[in-house]
Amino acid sequence: MRLEAGDFYNGEIFSAEASLDWRPNEHLFLGLGYEYNDVELPEGAFVTRLMQVQANYAFDVRWSWVNLIQYDNESDSVGINSRLRWNPRAGRDLFIVVNHGFDASNDISRLRSTDSSLSIKYTQTFRL
Repeated sequence: MRLEAGDFYNGEIFSAEASLDWRPNEHLFLGLGYEYNDVELPEGAFVTRLMQVQANYAFDVRWSWVNLIQYDNESDSVGINSRLRWNPRAGRDLFIVVNHGFDASNDISRLRSTDSSLSIKYTQTFRL
């Protein structure tokens, strides 16, 4: 848990964060997070809320799968990010990443798909 209050640009902010993490075994990680920001600026005041659910699974030292679902009230959207990582050996990684966005402005129980993407990324470290 974290609480913070003070100056923010030309105004003030009160911020609170809370998270709950659970690692039932060496392979699985589950997390919940909530962030609240109450901002007062000369241009106007606003409140943001960010909620996150995370589920990660490490199959072994070479394969892992990271998943994040996030909602924020400012954009009124839900985002899903899912990333599969393969590490065949040190310095080499292959990522398959899926992102999907939903509009939650009408009703959180009736999400409307807004965007999707699939990326495949390969990285290799070169030592000189």
